[in-house]
Amino acid sequence: MPVDIEISLDKIREEVKNVSETVGFDLLDTKVEEIAFGLKALYALVAIEESGGQMEKVEKSISDIGDVGSVEVVRVTRL
Repeated sequence: MPVDIEISLDKIREEVKNVSETVGFDLLDTKVEEIAFGLKALYALVAIEESGGQMEKVEKSISDIGDVGSVEVVRVTRL
């Protein structure tokens, strides 16, 4: 979720893509979903290694992006 409704989700999407290359996870897909009153959420489908701590590392790297207000893991599955 962005910190404000005025934040460009396209900008955040690009930042997540850049972070994925640095941190080492695959950004497979993204989608934007209306939440309420103009607030939108960016959902990112990512693939990561199962090694310990990777999920937390991905969450932290995305939450460290300047305009990101919150990060939440919605679903986890094995490939």
